[in-house]
Amino acid sequence: MTEFITKKLIFRLMKIFLVQCLLLGILTGVGYSFPSDAQELLQKRVTLSVENGNLKSVLRTIERQVGVVFSYQQGVLAPDEKMSAEFKNEVLQTVLNEVLTSRSIRFQVVRDKQIIMSRTHEQGFLNSRELEKSHPLVVDVTLTGNVTDENGAGL
Repeated sequence: MTEFITKKLIFRLMKIFLVQCLLLGILTGVGYSFPSDAQELLQKRVTLSVENGNLKSVLRTIERQVGVVFSYQQGVLAPDEKMSAEFKNEVLQTVLNEVLTSRSIRFQVVRDKQIIMSRTHEQGFLNSRELEKSHPLVVDVTLTGNVTDENGAGL
């Protein structure tokens, strides 16, 4: 009798395990079949014509057309750099590669509507003033004197 109950219990556990494996397989397949938002974002089309404009205005134009937000630290974009470019119905990834890569700026899509830009490691910040603004210098200072309490007695 106990042998029958044991076989029945094992058979029931095997059925539960099989159902869990099937559900795992189905959900994994469904997850891989849908494209991610980052891929869709970089495949959007951009039409842009800039003559002697700065990079910040180009990025603002792309933000309005595509509905994306660019994020970057101070010092990543040159404030006075001028550029000229023309793109007609180009994929966003192609536009960003042409505009940013030549300036040693890399980009990464985060979440579904945000693109983070940073300098490549070889380039670093644009100049030392930009670096000082974003990361103030710490200077070692030697202090001399006596430590006293409120009555003037040395501690």
